[in-house]
Amino acid sequence: MNGKTRLFLHLSRQSGSHGAGILADACSCAAALILRGVHMQTMFLYKGNLGGRWAWTRCVEPRLAERIRRLNGPEGVERFTDKAAFDARFSRFLGREWFCPAERGAEELGAFLRRHPDAVAKPRRGKGGRAVEGLRPPKDSAALFALHERLRAGDMLVEERLRQHPDLAALHASSVNTVRITTIRMELGPVLLAPALRMGRGGSLTDNFDAGGLSLTLDMASGRACGEAVDKLGRRWEFHPDSGAPLSAFTVPCWQEICAMVYHAARMAPEAPCVGWDVAMTPEGPVLMEGNARPSFAWQRADRRGWRREFLAAYQSARRAARGREAGFFSTLREEMTGKRRMVQPANAGRSRSA
Repeated sequence: MNGKTRLFLHLSRQSGSHGAGILADACSCAAALILRGVHMQTMFLYKGNLGGRWAWTRCVEPRLAERIRRLNGPEGVERFTDKAAFDARFSRFLGREWFCPAERGAEELGAFLRRHPDAVAKPRRGKGGRAVEGLRPPKDSAALFALHERLRAGDMLVEERLRQHPDLAALHASSVNTVRITTIRMELGPVLLAPALRMGRGGSLTDNFDAGGLSLTLDMASGRACGEAVDKLGRRWEFHPDSGAPLSAFTVPCWQEICAMVYHAARMAPEAPCVGWDVAMTPEGPVLMEGNARPSFAWQRADRRGWRREFLAAYQSARRAARGREAGFFSTLREEMTGKRRMVQPANAGRSRSA
């Protein structure tokens, strides 16, 4: 049995197909690949999670996802890629102190770690929850300078570890479990879409889906779970595999405050029409963890209905809004270049002064 056959049978088992159903799935995969660029593995996982051979028609497929991400220009992507710049820009929503070793000295790092002896370091431009580590205050000055040099050379960002809400800590205490909400700037302003709760597992410091975490779809109106959680392999969990906490009836605290904060943050970033916002909950309320200008759509595996219709409508509205802004800009530019734009003058313009 060659490798392709083994992969085919493995994916078929994941999707729950047997016998003649495998051939029908293969034909459906071929159609999905030709029409929308959906890879075989993605399609099988979507079919198993959403139910139905043509379930991929309800998902945000790779081609549409890439068009949505391209709403953000290079400037928008860069502003969200640099986590230090993001923290400085959205400091009113952070609820924590942060430190950039590339911009500040070793003595300041030592003072920061004395104030926050359980800090967290992460790559300044990293993604996927990779290379996140916990920090402790060094024992002496030599260790402090060595730590500062390592963090500076690795272009790391150091942040105060958040004390998360007890309801979220009960799910998986070692990671900061966050809510991901995607916003798209439409003609009338930002719209909030596809909320999902992300949880770590196995003692990990991160809740990222690609790093082995779980994703749980939430109701947009209430923040209540919509079914079971799912991992990257498509396995479903009614209870958290480590803590045993029930997931299918979980409700995220501070939900209205979370939505309000995400909405206001999206209004502060007009250069990035599409952003995936990660929000953590503390006992004092929600705080912003980070924003992603190239958000992933892997969370669809936890959703049994798909979000293609909503995202396609939002994308089309965002494109119309962008074309309207471009048309207004070029119209104004044309008028100024041809001298046809009427200038507004003061009421007494052209009148002679009275003696």
